[in-house]
Amino acid sequence: QMAERLGDNPRLATFLASCYAREGRWDNSRRQIEKAVNQAPRDPLVQVWSSYISKENGEPEQASVILGRATEYNRKGEYVLPALLQARFCQNNGDTECARESWQTIYNYNLDYLPAVAGMAWVNGQKKNYSEAVKLIDKGLRISPDYIPLLILRQKAERESWYANN
Repeated sequence: QMAERLGDNPRLATFLASCYAREGRWDNSRRQIEKAVNQAPRDPLVQVWSSYISKENGEPEQASVILGRATEYNRKGEYVLPALLQARFCQNNGDTECARESWQTIYNYNLDYLPAVAGMAWVNGQKKNYSEAVKLIDKGLRISPDYIPLLILRQKAERESWYANN
């Protein structure tokens, strides 16, 4: 109700779509993001949320196309979110080089951004560059000792015996 009083704009519709998505109310989420895309088809944040909602609705091919569009509209690098979603998409698909490119872009922007630190640690682990992966894991855990993606990665490294050896 309060959102209705804020007016009719694409960022508000995107925000509502993200809230509905968080609640698992996918029909409402899709309706809001479609409204936002119609209002601002070249807005990279609207596009990236549209990609996320498509992916969560079981449309990975469509999500990939939309994410490409979001990245294209974000050429100036104003927003981190398109690169972050691209990095996670690549990582989840096991595409190490694609993930490396996106994580590196984000990492270069902010060397202490935990998702990028964890992403670069994952990339280095995949490439068997274990000493660099361990450095990044340790760096990230110094920033936030409870950051779950890094704790999971450290556990994997310990299980595979490359954490202690580096």
